[in-house]
Amino acid sequence: MMYTYLGVAILFPLILAQLPGGLVAGVAGLLVGIIFVPAITNGALQASGIMVPYLLVALLTMSFAGGTPFEVSNALAWTSGGVGFAIGFAYLLDVINRRAYQLERLLEDEKRRSEALLLNILPAEIATRLKAQEKPLADSHDSVSVLFADLAGFTEISRKLSANELVELLNDLFSRFDKLAAEHGAEKIKTIGDAYMVATGLHSSVADHAEKIADLALAMQQAFGEFRRDNNVDLKLRIGVHSGAVVAGVIGKQKFSYDLWGNTVNVASRMESEGIPDKVQISADTWQLLPDRYRSTPRGEIQIKGHRPRATYLLDGRT
Repeated sequence: MMYTYLGVAILFPLILAQLPGGLVAGVAGLLVGIIFVPAITNGALQASGIMVPYLLVALLTMSFAGGTPFEVSNALAWTSGGVGFAIGFAYLLDVINRRAYQLERLLEDEKRRSEALLLNILPAEIATRLKAQEKPLADSHDSVSVLFADLAGFTEISRKLSANELVELLNDLFSRFDKLAAEHGAEKIKTIGDAYMVATGLHSSVADHAEKIADLALAMQQAFGEFRRDNNVDLKLRIGVHSGAVVAGVIGKQKFSYDLWGNTVNVASRMESEGIPDKVQISADTWQLLPDRYRSTPRGEIQIKGHRPRATYLLDGRT
């Protein structure tokens, strides 16, 4: 590019010098190529690196070709004005491009933050389908496992704590549960007060969803023991699990909510509410899906509100 402009700066004045009055009448032709410089350079510095030598070489060529002081001065006026405009315009384009790049980066950052926030609310697969504007967004699952966990004694303790202390306490516990849910391939559904709901088997037809939920329940028990010691609180944890069919989907337009519906959810909730503090109570449906390496104690049939009596087991651990 530089050599092209230097060639023009030499050849064009030599041609003009051969024409009567050419160095005056034709010198404006030196400006024609200048208008392209801002578009083919990156910033004022690069434009200057082309235009300044172009201007000097053109003027020296005119002088050596016999140009009069008037002709050289006239050429200087024309070309220096064009060169100044080209450099200024190149600077302006550079500012615009930099600002556009910054705005693009900000937009990408905001997009990443929005996607991260969406993934905190919805499962990744559901978030992708939601962005694709799939409506309605609902799925039927024939066999999943649902876990509810709730704190026994929380109401009494909450009366003694400030708002900040209460929120920090729950955030500490649920953050531990969130980490475990991710490690065990479970999907956190929601928290309701001091209750925690999670499910397995919602994605990719996980065949071992009962094992995953059992391992998660046992890990939650251990994590709760550590939480209780760390915070020196007199709390107990009830966990209930049931397996069966559910309907999953997204509801809401202003605030999205991914939730589960069906009899399985209701029974799992009752497994927790009718459970024993610091024990994991599972239904017979879940127990039948677990392999022999899981140890359990039959609790017998219990009557749960709105349902027939159900056989239940207390999950003790793994062999």
